[in-house]
Amino acid sequence: MTMWEPFTESARRAIVLAQDVARKYGRGRYIGTQHIVMGVLEIDEGPLLPLFEERDLSLDAYRERLARESREREPGPQELEFTPNAKRLIEGAFVCAHEWKTSYIAAEHLVAALAMLPKCNAARYLIELGFDVQSLATAMRGQLTSAPAKRVRTPRVGSLRRAYELEKLTDANVGSDPVAWLKVWIADVAAADLIEPNAMSLSTVDENGQPSSRMVLLRGFDERGLVFFTSYLSRKGAHLAHNPQAALLLWWGELARQVRIEGTIEQISEEESDYYFASRPRDHQLSAWASEQSEPLESRAALERRVDDYRVRFEGEPVPRPHSWGGYRLQPQRIEFWQGGKNRLHDRFEFVKDGAQWRVQRLSP
Repeated sequence: MTMWEPFTESARRAIVLAQDVARKYGRGRYIGTQHIVMGVLEIDEGPLLPLFEERDLSLDAYRERLARESREREPGPQELEFTPNAKRLIEGAFVCAHEWKTSYIAAEHLVAALAMLPKCNAARYLIELGFDVQSLATAMRGQLTSAPAKRVRTPRVGSLRRAYELEKLTDANVGSDPVAWLKVWIADVAAADLIEPNAMSLSTVDENGQPSSRMVLLRGFDERGLVFFTSYLSRKGAHLAHNPQAALLLWWGELARQVRIEGTIEQISEEESDYYFASRPRDHQLSAWASEQSEPLESRAALERRVDDYRVRFEGEPVPRPHSWGGYRLQPQRIEFWQGGKNRLHDRFEFVKDGAQWRVQRLSP
């Protein structure tokens, strides 16, 4: 369930939508095969939707069925989990891809895998609608093997559009504690199994007021703030030494969410930095010694030679943390949650620290 690299964007999107369907109709209990099929039906240019339209089948009827079935069950835990059949369906997509000699997992593979699970909820429902799941699998294979190559055209940037129609943020579900809500969103991201879900943009300002941004990885988060690691002698380190004010931006496009965080920066304790450094892979530890981050580098070969030199130097012993490398913690003073909304009516909630409390207000999109 962690091998997401070969998934096409449409297949990945179908799984993300399945999670959203599970929250909406399954009361946050589990992700089943019906949720995955509903996700496939809702993606743009999905392979199953034309077959529904040919038979004049209503997606609203499918949604009503999911809602009705969820009402008949007891609500479960808040954490979403894949049912055994849903896991088998995704594994079946890998089997289909292997048998059809494709190097990727497409939404068509997810649909075709239903033929391997004829007694699962989604397959049974499609059979009730008059589909033959074996013929459906054959049709999906035909779509992948006979479709003509599409001409790739570079669109004008100004014409790019995307409809945001996932969850909504309301005063009731956001609450009054932004730290608690951020934990909820980070848990959602972990469940969605996105690529680099902890990547965030860090913006700093130099002594001349020139801003600079770069991507770093979130490595810790609690009520005290958000932690990342870097070289204290890097460009960002120099900026923070001069002006310990910074901004972070987390963006999860698949979920149509972003979080903007502004606040003050402090170095974490040496003990905390030592603990994290010791948990890193050994080659990453050696890289921290070899790289004089942000400084001019004569060649790639020179950098690799320095890594080899430090590998010899520390052979047979633990690699200590360089004193010039460690963690920073951004202590939030302002946190804004953004959830993409239909027709650009996005939901935005701003939390501003006021002493020990947070003030919250809704912002216009």
